[in-house]
Amino acid sequence: MKRFIPFLTLLLLSVVFIPTGIAHVPLAPHDNTSIESAFHIHEPTKSWAIYDEIHESHEAKYYTLEMHRGERLHISIFTPEESDFSPRLVIMSENYDSNTSLPDYIERPVGYGVIIIEGKRPAEADYEPFTPTSYYNILEFDEDVNETAIYYLAIFEPENTGKFGLAVGHIESFDVDEWISVPIDVVNIHLWEGQKIIFILAPVIISLIVGLGLTFWPKFTLISPPEITGIFFPIGGFLYIGSGVSVFTQMAVALTRAPVGAGVTVTSIFVTIPILLGLGVMRITNTKKDFKRNDTIKIGGLGVLGLIFWAGLIVGPIIIISGLIIILLRSYFFDNNNK
Repeated sequence: MKRFIPFLTLLLLSVVFIPTGIAHVPLAPHDNTSIESAFHIHEPTKSWAIYDEIHESHEAKYYTLEMHRGERLHISIFTPEESDFSPRLVIMSENYDSNTSLPDYIERPVGYGVIIIEGKRPAEADYEPFTPTSYYNILEFDEDVNETAIYYLAIFEPENTGKFGLAVGHIESFDVDEWISVPIDVVNIHLWEGQKIIFILAPVIISLIVGLGLTFWPKFTLISPPEITGIFFPIGGFLYIGSGVSVFTQMAVALTRAPVGAGVTVTSIFVTIPILLGLGVMRITNTKKDFKRNDTIKIGGLGVLGLIFWAGLIVGPIIIISGLIIILLRSYFFDNNNK
């Protein structure tokens, strides 16, 4: 049991640090270039991050949400790149002054007043620990809502084009499916930033190739290969390890533009946990021909923890759990046939 105390301590620390990371559930709108096609943001007090782009001049992106009296309307805009692109935010509501003018190409519903907030590009980027990435926080708006109303948001930039993120809400919460799908969402976020898919997945692919080579290549085998029914476990284990290396790589990239801060500690936890889980899988399953009940419980636990802590890009835990199911089914039918 003593061997697991440091690991359990690390898991506890990760839970403690999670609320400090300002985590947003990601969304990706499409074709929201008019009031009629405005992207609807449900549960607008929940923290959402919407990843979008202005492709041409005189283009605006539109969003709509319903706020209730007494709720807090919190909005911020960020960009992934250092450039002259500084989006502006238009907030439209029947509760605002309708005499404020807008550029001709910005639509607004009849009878709605507006507030215009201009963006200001900071001197340096901020570090986001969960993705991890760096971003430039362009503007922020915070207001307590006095009357229930439908709001519309428009984001535009008079001269430049570029990618931007719209963060809405202040209550940080994830549904189970949202939490588990974070690794896939993170890949999509890095693609949105402009990274190539081969760069994003390279640490995972290299870790898997090297790990399986050490396991199965006869001339260089450092780890005893499992029997064929156990092949799932080294694959899943090295996917775990590769995902930890991938997070470290992204952290290193982000820190080339953002200063080192407390958020690095959070990211380091999500680097370390997948690697420890992967090593745990390899330690339990290496050279195993017969899995005892205690072994299957441990493997199942590592599969579930992989889902919880985003190890192996979802694929790793699925492979490990699938391998465990095959082992259990084989054992069940083998034992029954020998009765």
